[in-house]
Amino acid sequence: MADSSWKDPDTPSTMDARSLYGLLVETVRDYAIFALDPTGFVATWNRGAERITQYRASEIVGEHFSRFYRPDEVGRCGEELEAAAAEGHVEIEGWRLRKDGTPF
Repeated sequence: MADSSWKDPDTPSTMDARSLYGLLVETVRDYAIFALDPTGFVATWNRGAERITQYRASEIVGEHFSRFYRPDEVGRCGEELEAAAAEGHVEIEGWRLRKDGTPF
């Protein structure tokens, strides 16, 4: 029988929800999960975003998200930021550009 009086402080049952959520988002590799600040600059970056876009966090955090758009679509960035401000978030699907310029 296990002794339930001792709890490892690093187990999921004792980690706070924010730490657990951060760990979960950071380890996802099949999806690019990131946040922008209100003006469109990349604030967070996960491993999936790195794998998919080819940008390391050190290269993209602090850069404007228009970097992912084709030149003829950069104008949509302002509209998307306005929608996010009005709704509290925005989910937009479409073609974006990797670091090497190839679409994804």
